[in-house]
Amino acid sequence: MILSRSRRPIPLSASLSTVSHTTYSECDTDAILARVDGDGVSFNARNPGGGILAVLATGAAIVAALYVFVRRGERGTARTHADAIIVLGAQVHRNGRPSAALRGRVQRAVALYHAGLAPRLVVTGGVGEAGVSEASVMQALAIATGVPESAIVIEPQATRTLESARAVGVIGRQAGWRSVIVVSDPFHLWRSALLFAAEGFTVRTAATDDRYYTARSRRFYRGREIAALFVQTGTGEIPLRAWWRAVSGETEEGCIHDD
Repeated sequence: MILSRSRRPIPLSASLSTVSHTTYSECDTDAILARVDGDGVSFNARNPGGGILAVLATGAAIVAALYVFVRRGERGTARTHADAIIVLGAQVHRNGRPSAALRGRVQRAVALYHAGLAPRLVVTGGVGEAGVSEASVMQALAIATGVPESAIVIEPQATRTLESARAVGVIGRQAGWRSVIVVSDPFHLWRSALLFAAEGFTVRTAATDDRYYTARSRRFYRGREIAALFVQTGTGEIPLRAWWRAVSGETEEGCIHDD
């Protein structure tokens, strides 16, 4: 027996029956639903896997979309005159020998220069493991292939594509440039174009002949570009307005406009 507030005895069997009934009704699993902000968005606690599948599906869709953009950028769009040709740096080996990627970028840029697509080259790239700047090595290669030293602008500090875009943005605004041709390996062009468009340029691109890459290395670098696009967009390094220009502001030539 237990005592009620009135001190009158209550049969123990009756009290246990009441507790048992109350516990069951409060813990009825059919009533365990969560609502978000009171707007009727709910989930069933018995099926948490549905949310995980939704997250995985969203992630896969984002990766697939970014892959499409990376491959789209590989085509290159340099067909008309621009104010400058931007050559993005690549590795210089410890013995000072330029990598195949760096040579390929300079060769492509020099060909565009000799074709009359721009009056100047801008070589951009900082100091790496070789102890010399990528820009200085690219300048030497360009001069050796017939580009006058007076037609070459050097930016020897940048160690990332973002830094190259920002540094060239300062140089270009001071010089009054409005359009540029960005030269790099095919998988690198879409992200590069977004970064230079963010600096206010109308951007065209030119891809190297990347036969020095194996199929496996191309897959690796495309994956790295996808990751970089995701991270730099998320952190704001690639502003959404640059994406908007790239996706909706392209002309028939495929260039990304600054307006």
